[in-house]
Amino acid sequence: MRYVEVLIPAGRQSDVRSILDDEGVNYVVSHEVSGQQYTAAVRFPLPSEAVERVLDRLTQAGISGDGSIVVVDAETIVSEDVDRLHAEYGPDGPGGGRI
Repeated sequence: MRYVEVLIPAGRQSDVRSILDDEGVNYVVSHEVSGQQYTAAVRFPLPSEAVERVLDRLTQAGISGDGSIVVVDAETIVSEDVDRLHAEYGPDGPGGGRI
């Protein structure tokens, strides 16, 4: 399991949310108030097999160049949503077992 945090640059929040909605990812958005170049941070758990696909889509939307993406190992995530994503992105799913 992985826990992902994305710092979203100005004007890109809609793109990020659309990608995550399209992928069926349950996420939380926190609005940035420090006055930096980011407008929000979005956080979400993902099965390891889903990380590459989701990050590829975020990168194609221009997030990696202007934003910041952090992926960390998660010891435990308790969520029915994660179970559904595991079933979808398992070794036989679109992620193909890669990270």
